[in-house]
Amino acid sequence: MTYQEKRSLTFILTTTAVFSGYAAFIYILIPSGISPRLNDFAFWGKTYLGLVPVVAVANIIATFTLRWISKAIAPEALPAITDERDRYIELRAIWLSHCVFVAGFLAAMATQALGAAPYVMFVTLGAAGFLSALTTEAAKLYLYRTGA
Repeated sequence: MTYQEKRSLTFILTTTAVFSGYAAFIYILIPSGISPRLNDFAFWGKTYLGLVPVVAVANIIATFTLRWISKAIAPEALPAITDERDRYIELRAIWLSHCVFVAGFLAAMATQALGAAPYVMFVTLGAAGFLSALTTEAAKLYLYRTGA
């Protein structure tokens, strides 16, 4: 398994763990039943503003840990230069990720057009962001595996 594949797999696991843990934490904060807090825009703003740094810090820690473990296991130099293939894979993965997020964004706006509660839009946007992050890394993993 190449370093790029390991990095993508690490990001998939880290993002899934952090998002699941954060979602469980927010679920615990909300009392059972439909709470007026669910329709509060300030609550959702604080929720997502808190999620961004948590995911960023977790991915940075995972990256450093992966590099440290890779150096300990195989002392050869880690790839520092990206070639045309790496850039091509990165662009395809980002394009797929954007498509997934735009589809999620349109679904979130459709929930509001159909008269759903505001929290449905925020949950849909969060799920779209999570799925787009997974799509980026899954596409990279697939493209590196297939040798695209």
